Amino acid sequence: KQKEEDLFVEVGHQQMASKYAAERTAVSSKNVWVEFISLAAQHKAVNLGQGFPDFPAPSFMKEALSKAALNDSLNQYTRSMGHPRFVKAVAEYFSPLYGRELNPMTEVYATVGAYGSIFCAIHGLVNPGD
Repeated sequence: KQKEEDLFVEVGHQQMASKYAAERTAVSSKNVWVEFISLAAQHKAVNLGQGFPDFPAPSFMKEALSKAALNDSLNQYTRSMGHPRFVKAVAEYFSPLYGRELNPMTEVYATVGAYGSIFCAIHGLVNPGD
């Protein structure tokens, strides 16, 4: 009979059943943000690495979110690179800063956060040996 501790493997800061974890995860270390959160809390520092606001979202944002959630036509996934209206707005905002027109469908890529965007950028631009 296996001991309970043999049934799990630590992946990042979470435990997973070892029979389901890919072998490459065995060498994964904890995410650096786990350490930053703990240090910020220990030293009562402002954690600028992640979004932990100490103020409520503005009322207009909460109202817009509530209205959007009630809209029955928005019951589907958007394109993975960002909703067309969003990437168009981003392109319009940044085009003057770059001094040229940005194509929102080919030159703007929305991600779920900085960690994900850095991952995507490295995988998209860095080759083995670089």
